[in-house]
Amino acid sequence: MKRDMDLIRKILIQVEEKENEYLEELQPIEGYTEEEVQYHLRLISGQKFVNAYYADNTGRVTNLTWEGYEFLENIKNESIWNKTKDVVAKNGGTASVAIMAELAKDFTLKHFGLK
Repeated sequence: MKRDMDLIRKILIQVEEKENEYLEELQPIEGYTEEEVQYHLRLISGQKFVNAYYADNTGRVTNLTWEGYEFLENIKNESIWNKTKDVVAKNGGTASVAIMAELAKDFTLKHFGLK
């Protein structure tokens, strides 16, 4: 299975929206299977973007981490996210999370007139 940055973004947004509630299981995400969501949850948990635990191969999310908030704040804006993906697509189509985070951060700084 390939990493899908759009799915990762959707998961992070869902976790942030549900954080004040008792969040355990992610809600289904349209266009993705439960297997895809669980795979990507493991990826973002390994990246330390969320605190999660696993029972019976099913991930349970408790909250975003500091790193998760930092990444999400730079990719939450749809326009900034699309610009980030466009740059990656024009330069080979793949990039590490660190590169995508830096690109999104750069676009965010420009968006606020700080660069």
